[in-house]
Amino acid sequence: MEKITTVSDPSSEHYKENIGGGIAIKTTGGKVARRVSLPTASGFIIIDVDDIIYLNSHYNSTFFNLVNGKRIMVSKTIKDYEEILDPSAFFRTHKSSMIHLKYIKEFSRMEKNWAVMIDNSTIAVSRRRLPEFIKALDEYNSISNMEVQS
Repeated sequence: MEKITTVSDPSSEHYKENIGGGIAIKTTGGKVARRVSLPTASGFIIIDVDDIIYLNSHYNSTFFNLVNGKRIMVSKTIKDYEEILDPSAFFRTHKSSMIHLKYIKEFSRMEKNWAVMIDNSTIAVSRRRLPEFIKALDEYNSISNMEVQS
């Protein structure tokens, strides 16, 4: 059985990319997967990308932390998922963390740089990536504001 994800415009041209157990569909028009297949020991789980609050990794495993409180472990690196998740919505804050910009509720510079997520998790933002993070967050918020006004 083929593992499939969907795109926002099914009529657009697209190609399939194998991510080691999961198939993600990206469009040639720059759109990326709306759903992702996560391989597990017993098969796979398909989740909506919008349900991901953040990802964190430990060695060669990646943990998906979801809005429903579930945490799913996948035996793939965070880099595998960084390559298929929308870079305008997801940001790699640290070598072991990637966050969904939609779910940041606060940014704190107390002691270190921390992104506080809607589930109250604190995710470190590396000093080296801080300028890019601020820029990505500003761009994401300006795009979100334009969508609201439309």
